[in-house]
Amino acid sequence: MPCHAGMDSKPLIVKLDQLVEDVLVQMDKKCVDHAILINADGAYEGLFSRAFLLRSLLPVSVKVDGGALVNLSAAPGIAQRLKKHFLCRLKNLLIAAVRP
Repeated sequence: MPCHAGMDSKPLIVKLDQLVEDVLVQMDKKCVDHAILINADGAYEGLFSRAFLLRSLLPVSVKVDGGALVNLSAAPGIAQRLKKHFLCRLKNLLIAAVRP
């Protein structure tokens, strides 16, 4: 089977200034888990996925010297973070995700 047989001929393409909630609705309608991100000029900026959204919501664990595991954020506020993410523009979510 050729490689192109596994490719989506019409991928979901979204702009960075779209709301996360709107992009998730579009992803549901097309039954896809990824969307191609483009900037205002139409240039490729990256990929958005449900996995990326979940990683930005869930607590982060860090291994400290001595082997101790420390959680950097608390899970109980996940519903509030999800609501905040839905109203966020993709470009703001991506910038927040790459901050140290």
